[in-house]
Amino acid sequence: MLCEKQPRNIDFFPLQREKRCIQGALFHAKVKKYKRKISCNEVLIPMILKNLKIFIFFLCLVSTQAKSDTFGKTHFIVGFPHSKKLSTQANKPEQTSSIWRTYTSSKHNLETRIIDLINKEKTSIKIAVYFFTSSAIADALMRAKERGIAIEVVTDQSCIANKFECISKLAKGGIPTYVYTDKGGALMHHKFAVFGSNEENKRIVWNGSYNFTKNGTRRNQENAIVSDHTGIVDVLDQEFTDLKKICAPFGSAQHATTSPVVAQAHQKKFEPFNKSWIRARVAEVFKKFKQVARLL
Repeated sequence: MLCEKQPRNIDFFPLQREKRCIQGALFHAKVKKYKRKISCNEVLIPMILKNLKIFIFFLCLVSTQAKSDTFGKTHFIVGFPHSKKLSTQANKPEQTSSIWRTYTSSKHNLETRIIDLINKEKTSIKIAVYFFTSSAIADALMRAKERGIAIEVVTDQSCIANKFECISKLAKGGIPTYVYTDKGGALMHHKFAVFGSNEENKRIVWNGSYNFTKNGTRRNQENAIVSDHTGIVDVLDQEFTDLKKICAPFGSAQHATTSPVVAQAHQKKFEPFNKSWIRARVAEVFKKFKQVARLL
């Protein structure tokens, strides 16, 4: 028996057909949504760019008319030309300085450099230094005093306790010296000098990490800066004045009573050589040695 030919429009898979229809509908919906986004972006993006150009133009116009002192130091506008003079302000102080040098112990002899400044000074020298054991710098200060230069020195009580200190030498030579004494153990850790009239007859400062010691000159890694910048000179000059108010003159009663430990060490250092004390110490050592030998 022959089967009749089936018509082509008959669908034997209704579920698959329905699934394809649903997928097609979803696809068309996504396409329409995407087209809608594209159309919105085509309108919004040009509008945003146009307003941004107007804002940048207005900002440039205001900046050029205002001529702010901070422009080129703290902020810049992209595309706006700025001079090299403004762009390098961050590397140097705002006030121009004709004297501005930096020394390091690895490349310079710091002791020689400061002695040169002492020899050039015409009016006054104010020194605040934590440790002062360099006899060469002390001799240069003594020569400067003989020329009539007014000299003042402030140091820490730790320096006075050191047997190589040069403060007593300066005090004996008539140079006013002051000692920072603090019962709580705080230190006067400055290392600066203020010169009243030095190179080019200007006030200059010496400031850095360099103590006036042999180790600072020959062994340690130190630095020092020399400058005539008015702001720096004024600050350190005032700092020296304030330090003197909380210091005691070297050798004074206040100095001795404020730091008895340092005063005692200072007194022992200048005691005459006592041979009997050495004999007593040697005898004590031998006595202890004999006791140990008996136990063995």
